[in-house]
Amino acid sequence: MVSSGFLVGIGTRLANGCTSGHMICGLSRFSPRSLVATVTFFSSAVATTFFTHDTLGTSGSLDWTLGNQRRQFLGTILSLGTLWFVYTCSAHKDGTRNSPKLSVLRYLANFLTSLAFAFSLHLANMVDPHKVLAFLALPLSSAFDPTLGFVAGSALPLATLLYRYACVEQPKLGGKRNIPTSIKIDWRLILGSVIFGIGWGIAGVCPGPALVNFGHSLYVGIGFAEYAAWLLFMGFGGFLGLS
Repeated sequence: MVSSGFLVGIGTRLANGCTSGHMICGLSRFSPRSLVATVTFFSSAVATTFFTHDTLGTSGSLDWTLGNQRRQFLGTILSLGTLWFVYTCSAHKDGTRNSPKLSVLRYLANFLTSLAFAFSLHLANMVDPHKVLAFLALPLSSAFDPTLGFVAGSALPLATLLYRYACVEQPKLGGKRNIPTSIKIDWRLILGSVIFGIGWGIAGVCPGPALVNFGHSLYVGIGFAEYAAWLLFMGFGGFLGLS
């Protein structure tokens, strides 16, 4: 876990993005950088999984029911519903976009977005490293689990539509629009993506799920040291990647 977090930290910093940033947000914007990054880190993750995980077991049948995830589903719906309510009820006039009220609403929107993201990861079982590694094993392995493919396949079309039709020049809650526009493909992007993929393939963990699992470990009292170490070394790796 320590080496995985360290490599993911370096890779994320060098490539300026991770699975969520490049694979979901970047591809949905048709970013050439994100396409190269995604292909690169996915390839290195698949290779790493092949060489470091000999026994992943056998994948069972896909479960399309909510099972014991009803609370996560309800939490996701409530978070998104509240976020939509905040957004639609925050009409402002010119000159008030940096008002204290909108600053509070921005923080609230950030919190609700993070909460919905966490619930969604948990609902899709993307916080389970074994499911991620089973996907990276590809269909050639009996352990292959296509869950991650369904998650990405569902998220990308929706994100593409939102970027295309719902993105505005001036954010309604104030602040500045901050969407990457660079199309530069350089050694930092390639090397960072390779390193990120290796770290991802070692443990099946990337930044988003690691944070969710860390929060869950604080609640249940299990796995705290493991994910705390992963996040600590990810931060250390990111610091080194900055220099």
